[in-house]
Parts: sequence; structure tokens; C-alpha cells
Amino acid sequence: MMLDMSDRYIKWLAGFFEGDSKIGIKDSKLAITFNDGENSRIHEYIKDLLGYGELGEDGDYLKLVGSDCTSFLALVSKYLVSPKKTELLNRYDHITNLPVFAMHVPTLDWLVGLWDADGNSKKDITISISKADYHLLWVIQQTWGGYLFPQYPGNIPRWSLAPTKENRSRCLEIASYIVENSKNEGKRLKLQERVVEFKVVEELCDAKGCNT
Repeated sequence: MMLDMSDRYIKWLAGFFEGDSKIGIKDSKLAITFNDGENSRIHEYIKDLLGYGELGEDGDYLKLVGSDCTSFLALVSKYLVSPKKTELLNRYDHITNLPVFAMHVPTLDWLVGLWDADGNSKKDITISISKADYHLLWVIQQTWGGYLFPQYPGNIPRWSLAPTKENRSRCLEIASYIVENSKNEGKRLKLQERVVEFKVVEELCDAKGCNT
């Protein structure tokens, strides 16, 4: 079953692909594997969305091989952001026969997909994404602000947007958008609780004048 797919879903797919996927060769054909076992329900959702792909037992992985892989890349190519991902894909241009992959400006739907794969919100409505691709996190910071935590022994780079005085409204806007559009139910529900609590506190503060 293939679901109707709007541009927003494709942007989300591009972000999730840049977060949870591996690219390689299988039987002389290009293959993409989504293999984070914690994302099994999302793997099932993506297969329904695309209408193709090999789903592992209990959805622990989703594999796209050959023409399926090429079709997927043609779909998401205009929304890819990661320099590392595009560079890697361009090494296989002799297999895909697709135009050169290039970096694009990130969108909110793309950010939701990346957050579903590699993000979290462990404190209030702070949005964080951890990724070895520091340049990708830098692009996110340049687009939405926040803070970059560099890599050090035992830790990978992380982008974080907290509801500080200057970022309060932006952080709430992005957190609310993630709650509305995330496909990662576990993370989404936890963030939803924090967003509701945050809004209640904000309303109380507005009533008492403590935000002025």
C-alpha cells in the first residue's frame, strides 16, 4: 500500500534519511538501510509511504536496493542538507545515474525528520540533535539559532535550542511544530507534555506580568 505523499512528507523523509540510514553496495547494487531498531514503527510507516522496500522482522530495519534505492534518492534529493551525505552519494553516481547531489537549505519538516532519528528533548522544551556531522549541525544553528556543543572524547557534537529569553518564542514554535508532525510517537508524546506545561506557565506569567 502506497500512501499519498505531499512535499512535506518528502522533506520529512529527507531529514530522517540523513539521520537514520547507511549507504552501501549489495549484490553490485546500491542499497540504503534504515537500521535503528528503536525506529521500527517508523520503518513500517516509510514502507507504506513509499510502497516498496524490504522490511526486517518486527520492522527492525528497512532496506532499499537497486531501483528502489534510486527511486528513493530521486525523491529526496532536492531536500538533502548534509555535506557528508551528498558527498557520499556522489561517489555512486555511476550506479544511480542521477544528477549531482547538492546541499539545500533546511526546512522545518526536514528538521522534524532528523529529530525523529537523532534528536531528543530531555529538559523542558529544549530541542537537541546529536550528530557526528558537525557541519550539518552548524547549518542548523545558522538557520534556527541555538548553541553548538563541539566534539570531545566520549561525546559527539550536539546542537541545542533552549527556551532562553531571546529564543523563547522560536523554541516554542519549533517544539510545537515537532509535536504536530513527528512520526516518532515515543519522543513526540514526551515533548507534547512539556509543550503543554510550558504554555500553561507562560500564560500564568503573562497574567502576572512576569514576562514583561
